[in-house]
Amino acid sequence: MLKVGPKLKVLIVDDSELNREMLGSMLGNEYEILEAEDGAQAVEILREHVTELSLILLDVQMPHVNGLDVLKHMNQFHWIDVIPVIMISSETAPKFIERAYDLGATDYIARPYNTIIVRRRVANVILSFAKQRQLMEIITQQISKKEKDNRLMLSILSHIVEFRNGESGLHVLHINIITDLLMRQYRLKIGNNKITNEDISLVSMASALHDIGKIAIPEEILNKPGRLTAEEFQIMKGHSMAGAEILMDLPIDRNEPLLKTAYEICRWHHERYDGSGYPDGLKGDAIPLSAQVVALADVYDALTSERCYKSAYSHDTAIKMIFDGQCGAFHPLLLECLRDIGNTLEQVLKSKDTFEVENTIKETSHIAEQLNRYGLGDSEHMLHQRSYEQQHFRFLSDMSSKGSLTKLKFIDKCIYHVRATYVEVDGSPYSLELIDKITEETLLGGHGKEDVIKYITAHNRRLYEDILTGAYNRRYYEEQLRDMCHVSAVAMLDMDDFKAVNDTYGHPVGDLALKQIVSAIKNSVRKTDLVIRLGGDELNVR
Repeated sequence: MLKVGPKLKVLIVDDSELNREMLGSMLGNEYEILEAEDGAQAVEILREHVTELSLILLDVQMPHVNGLDVLKHMNQFHWIDVIPVIMISSETAPKFIERAYDLGATDYIARPYNTIIVRRRVANVILSFAKQRQLMEIITQQISKKEKDNRLMLSILSHIVEFRNGESGLHVLHINIITDLLMRQYRLKIGNNKITNEDISLVSMASALHDIGKIAIPEEILNKPGRLTAEEFQIMKGHSMAGAEILMDLPIDRNEPLLKTAYEICRWHHERYDGSGYPDGLKGDAIPLSAQVVALADVYDALTSERCYKSAYSHDTAIKMIFDGQCGAFHPLLLECLRDIGNTLEQVLKSKDTFEVENTIKETSHIAEQLNRYGLGDSEHMLHQRSYEQQHFRFLSDMSSKGSLTKLKFIDKCIYHVRATYVEVDGSPYSLELIDKITEETLLGGHGKEDVIKYITAHNRRLYEDILTGAYNRRYYEEQLRDMCHVSAVAMLDMDDFKAVNDTYGHPVGDLALKQIVSAIKNSVRKTDLVIRLGGDELNVR
């Protein structure tokens, strides 16, 4: 017997009961319909059913909380990233349509509409999001596997060092966990958004290599059960520089973030905040934060773990010894962080299943945060590596916000609905772009193609065209061209003695001169070249 799956849930938001009934009947029995009579009720339903909804049909004009306000709420809580929204309204003013798309609406259908259009576009949008989710799951799995493999290799290498050193096999994992918790608490305490999840992940991963230099230390010193002599301790101190030199001798680009961070940690994780550490006697913030955090994590785990030369101290005893300065001086704010995470730290390290604990404390890792926030698409799926200096397509403006963008763009007589999401793979920035070509069968908002083209053309002209000369304006240069790479040539032009023309003959004559100059330049360059008026008589040709 054929098993029928659960129906997809669609939320219809409209202050008119008649409109809700009409839309519900148009969708037939294929969907489970939820209804909201205003924006406030829609937000409450979203809070309860956000993981269940497949689509929202949203009216624009409603009392109190209108459709655009609902979109703002959805952006605030990132619901817009996982639930597509089709705006349905009799309001056809371009400012409303443009604002809806800016706030993340996937489509806009204007009344009056017919059943076929509504059903087809609802199905297309839901299918588009389903394809996007599938694509993102594949990317997530690939990135997760690669990170898992990287961590495995680092763990194997570190455990080789531990095996020779006679330390617990959990030491590397403990350092990883403590470092992660300290970094997150430090970021929370200073409120600094410059410390990203990628930074935290990088430091915690590189921490696995902090004692790699012990490979170079003689075993009789490394595993001596008693106190080291002054000469032996001097040899033992050499492991920090030995580790740094091992890393620098690797046939790897020294600018690789993981290598640079691991080098900082290897060389300086025995430095102390008051300058009493080794090998370089660095003091205060001259010690990289990565090394300071791992230093504190290393000391705490050394105290609370059994070693060949000592028994394990309790959590409370270890904290007291650290705060009393028995293990050297540390950054005061990091000491506060250690105290703040004390209860959590003790519970985590006592857990029987340390691997599961590691996964638990990393639930907010950068992969989950970035890849769960995606835009959706239908016909073409593209993952492009994108630097902040170059864009592979001129569909979208700046992606430096690292969020999602939805735009309508056109080339010649073709209209494109473009949605892009910033993701990072192995620390490199990418733009996941999904591009829909709008055809006669999928017209936006019930408008004809020519009307949409006219509207977008007029909008772009108002936005980017210099009203006097017809050249592109400074805004176009700032938003679209300034950071572009691979420009063959740039010419900067200005008009000699232009001020004298204005002063002698008046601004109308000066304006006429500007128009004639721009016209002459346009006639002298290729159609693919761009003429921009930066201001006054300053012109840019590229």
